[in-house]
Amino acid sequence: MDFLIHRADKSDAPALAEILTQSWKAAYADIVPPAELNSAADSERYTAAFTAMTQNPSNTFLIAHGDGVPCGMLFYCPARDTDLSGYAEIVALYTLPQYWGNGPGQLLMKRMLAETHHAYSGAALWVFRDNARARRFYEKFGFVPDGKQKQENFSNRPQSVRYVKFFDGAEPSP
Repeated sequence: MDFLIHRADKSDAPALAEILTQSWKAAYADIVPPAELNSAADSERYTAAFTAMTQNPSNTFLIAHGDGVPCGMLFYCPARDTDLSGYAEIVALYTLPQYWGNGPGQLLMKRMLAETHHAYSGAALWVFRDNARARRFYEKFGFVPDGKQKQENFSNRPQSVRYVKFFDGAEPSP
């Protein structure tokens, strides 16, 4: 299958939302309580949010199409954590479950790294501690946990860990 990656705009918001919510439901089924997961994975809410967010020039959305079908998305922006000034943050990277392991996630990551490599000192992201599949994926691209953790806002209080990747030997500022 051939995949095409391009910058998304507000017209892509419904597809971005559908990719995110379908991926959430599959990837987080064993991490987030079902009722809370279904409530959080609200496609209409994310369509509205992404419509607005794609118009902010600080936000970059990429979308993957496999044989013309939207199948993956990546959203990055300047890092929101104050200790990572000068870093990009991957806020969301999701593919539809039927595409897991088939390439669009890798292509989205490669594109994001190519776009940010010269403009930022590194990249960061947060991932559920118990999401072993995603953690292995990020580690293949050179991301490593930096020791930062946070509790997410679900009743079972799942932990997220921060991963970072340094560009050209850069280190995060203290």
